Amino acid sequence: MNALRHTTYNTQNLRETGKERGQALIVALIFLLAITFLGLGLILVSSMDIHTSRNLRLAEKAMNAAEEGILVGMAFASDTRSGFVALAQEESIIIRSYDPGGGDHFNLGKDPKDDHHFEVEVMMGGNAPVPPGEAVGETGVAGAVVFRGAWVRSTGYVLEEAGAEFNPASPPLVSRRIEVLARIRYQQ
Repeated sequence: MNALRHTTYNTQNLRETGKERGQALIVALIFLLAITFLGLGLILVSSMDIHTSRNLRLAEKAMNAAEEGILVGMAFASDTRSGFVALAQEESIIIRSYDPGGGDHFNLGKDPKDDHHFEVEVMMGGNAPVPPGEAVGETGVAGAVVFRGAWVRSTGYVLEEAGAEFNPASPPLVSRRIEVLARIRYQQ
């Protein structure tokens, strides 16, 4: 009987050791699952950062294109040879960087595969308020000084895919618009 008790004790001891091993396996699986979710979360965050930085880069390029359009529009409006001064109040001229093949506007003939384009509308306003220190009708070598108001609205577009061609009928989704009210000084 003594031998039988000893065998029973050893069997019970083995059963308890097996239970502990099962608990360790469950704890290890829980830690492995937690580490897996942590890794997936880091991958998700890093991919979101990549998309966010891409979107910010495209938005900045669109804003730069719109600013380029504003500069072109202001240069056009302030040049007396452009004919802008002869426009009636609320008459406008459209300037496009791309060449859509005709229309009643000015085209700068930029390659449609460039990654950014703009469209500018320059509208003649009425007589602008005279800035401090200036007077209407001051005469100079070229004649009297006249201040006119101009409204310049520029929309910049950016192509999302490299090598794609700009299609004015369906412009890309990445665009920015800038509007400027300006006072232009002309000598007549």
